[in-house]
Amino acid sequence: MDVVSLLTTILLLLIPIGADDMGCDVELAVWRSNGAGRIPVNVESFGAVGDGIADDTQAFVSAWKKACSLNDAVFLVPEQRRYKVNATRFKGPCQDKLIIQLSGTIVAPEEPDHWDPKNPRVWLVFSNLQGIRIQGGGVIDGSGSKWWASSCKLNKTNPCRGAPTALTIDSSSKVRVKGLTIQSAQQMHFTIFRSKTIRVSGVRVKSPPDSPNTDGIHISESSDVSIHNCKIGTGDDCISIVNASSNIVMKQIECGPGHGIRHQQ
Repeated sequence: MDVVSLLTTILLLLIPIGADDMGCDVELAVWRSNGAGRIPVNVESFGAVGDGIADDTQAFVSAWKKACSLNDAVFLVPEQRRYKVNATRFKGPCQDKLIIQLSGTIVAPEEPDHWDPKNPRVWLVFSNLQGIRIQGGGVIDGSGSKWWASSCKLNKTNPCRGAPTALTIDSSSKVRVKGLTIQSAQQMHFTIFRSKTIRVSGVRVKSPPDSPNTDGIHISESSDVSIHNCKIGTGDDCISIVNASSNIVMKQIECGPGHGIRHQQ
């Protein structure tokens, strides 16, 4: 990191986050207490098994289509369950005030050879959305160990190939992400791409220090992004900011293991 980038990063860390960045706390509390008149769309109502073995991809796709079509819907992933889901794109636009309540665990297929060949670089993608909230104490688990073992960074005899990013917010605005754990990503954990006004708080990222290319939060071509009170441990950059991203605010970030914060125009 050059001196200019380092100073820019320090300045970003010193910018305070306003009260608006914490507004999703109220929404989460209201949903847990009485539902706030919202319409729950439970993935298990669409056939999800939640045993970590059965392929629940189609159930998630069907539940998403329903939730996306309703005002004040909650796309509900129940707690104490493990849902195996292959590469999936959760596309908008959707109706107003959609909440994704991730209380359980979404787990990726373990075998790279079982990956959807049509989506080699992504796993869970939320795109073309406005005003949604992704929240809850759930886990996104990329099952990355076999991907890491096949990386040319760990073994020069392996062919170099890309791997999926666990969670992507793409071409979206006014999105809040709160309270999730993202772990063992195949490659990057969480990417914010071509988006604006994104609020991330209370997110935990966990991968071993020798996991290759596992950036924690990667921001590209995006603006007005705040990251608050997050704990990140990875085998690469904790946070990376690239491709003319602007107005990035960070506060109370715990980084380690990892390569720190990288800012590159």
